[in-house]
Amino acid sequence: MRLGQVPATGRAANPVVITDASWYRLADDLAVALASSPRGLIWVTADRGTGKTAWLQALMPAMRTDFYLMDLRDQLETAATLEQLQDYSNHLQGTLPALLLDNLSPADLMALLAEPDHPARQLVPNHNGPILLLSPEQEDDAVAARRMERVMGRSMIRHDLPASSRSQNQAVLVAHRPVIEARWKVRITDAAMGLAVSGLHYRATPGQVVEWLERAAARVAVVADEGPAESRRLRSELETLARRIEVNRETGEPVEPLEQEFEQRSLELTAAEVDWFERQSQGTLRQVFPEDVRAELESLTGSSDHPDLHVPTDVAGGARRAGSGNLRS
Repeated sequence: MRLGQVPATGRAANPVVITDASWYRLADDLAVALASSPRGLIWVTADRGTGKTAWLQALMPAMRTDFYLMDLRDQLETAATLEQLQDYSNHLQGTLPALLLDNLSPADLMALLAEPDHPARQLVPNHNGPILLLSPEQEDDAVAARRMERVMGRSMIRHDLPASSRSQNQAVLVAHRPVIEARWKVRITDAAMGLAVSGLHYRATPGQVVEWLERAAARVAVVADEGPAESRRLRSELETLARRIEVNRETGEPVEPLEQEFEQRSLELTAAEVDWFERQSQGTLRQVFPEDVRAELESLTGSSDHPDLHVPTDVAGGARRAGSGNLRS
């Protein structure tokens, strides 16, 4: 990892889109604070999925001091940073580089400092540059933060990342849309996009919105390839019944009850596959409709009456398709 650069992770980068002015204002404020306060200790907190890591992409270009974005849990990376800091000579504005510790809470940091052989014990308490932590808040963070202040001889300043707006959620979804479509080989309709954004109240985080859309796309792909779950179950039952009928014919046992059950299951299979064959004939098996997004959210929440779910009667981007559209059953 080189100074001032994000270390490679080996993972494909997720799209990063920021439209909220409040996110940029916070990034600018903290960039100034980190550059002007060599002993600054800042903790940015927000719920999981809010976009803390994405917000970092707005902070780093605004930084006016050198920095390390690092994973302190990685002992090799921490040791390498410690070694580089010993030879650091470009004291920009009279301060050492800032340490940007993503996904690390005060409690997490204190736990690492308690490990006898972890290089963080040498790096963090002795670091004479600013430190920024980003994480969700945990139950024991308040106590850990006070301990951390005593260990480092600094006062911690906490900032809450502003909640994402509907426009932010929409921008994130638009950026992720082609990635999700390519991953699952599906097409997400404009109506499904409209439902994912307009149908969710502000309590939904960008990560939650992307997860709902991704899960809906994944399920559509699975059902398109394998058929509805109920039809797969019925086909297995029919295979079992067919074997039992064959065995009974060979042994002279009665087959009429089994044949009647076979006919009943066959009718149920036909009914279960109506939507699937309808979408196949229309060429829409691999399209994600509003009903698919809504069904996935109901699956996650366990209820169709979830406080964060509101289904508009007229979703911008396309009319709702006729029929249930639910391929899950």
